[in-house]
Formats: sequence, C-alpha cells, structure tokens
Amino acid sequence: MTTVADAIAQAREILLDTDAASGYRYSDSDLLTYLWDAVQLARSLRPDLYIGQYTVPLPESYSMTDPFPLPGKFFAATSTYIAGRAELRDSEFSLDGRAMAFISAMATALVKGV
Repeated sequence: MTTVADAIAQAREILLDTDAASGYRYSDSDLLTYLWDAVQLARSLRPDLYIGQYTVPLPESYSMTDPFPLPGKFFAATSTYIAGRAELRDSEFSLDGRAMAFISAMATALVKGV
C-alpha cells in the first residue's frame, strides 16, 4: 500500500532533500501541509473523485503512515505539487518558474486525468 510517506519521499527526491543525516531542508510538517493542499485542490477540481463521500470532511492533517489519499494515478503529480510548493519559499527557484510549473502540473493531471 502506498503511503503519505512515499509521496513525501518522492517530493524530497525532486527537491534533492534526501540526506536525513545532515538534516532535511524542508520539514515533514511543511511537506504534509502541502500534501493537504494538493488534496484540497483535487477535491475542488475533481469532485467526482469523492462521489458518495463529498459531505465527509477531509482530515485536518495527514501523518506519514496514512494511506495515500488520492487515486494512484495522481501519485506522481501530487509529489511534484508538494515539491513545487516547497520551492516557492525559495526565491531562487520560484523566479525561474520551475515551482509554478510543478504546481500547475497537478492541476493539469487532475483535469486531464493523466
């Protein structure tokens, strides 16, 4: 079963933030918040993903051991979104458009179903 930790790990690979020994550049808490934002985006762009459960509120947060909260085909786009949100706080990356490209890839995947 794919977990939230798997999505965070993939986002860390994109961010080149994989050396736990020297300390992560982005906190788990921040990356979990960006995952929650991605799920909110999915819920607003693709309410059909929540048929029969749309009135059920989303959890207020996710933990690393939770199952990945979206269909598997959105795993890569979600990890990319998390990385894009993380890069937005670094002006050196957000200025070149890479962060915005990562974020818009999530919306594109949701709308096109890729």
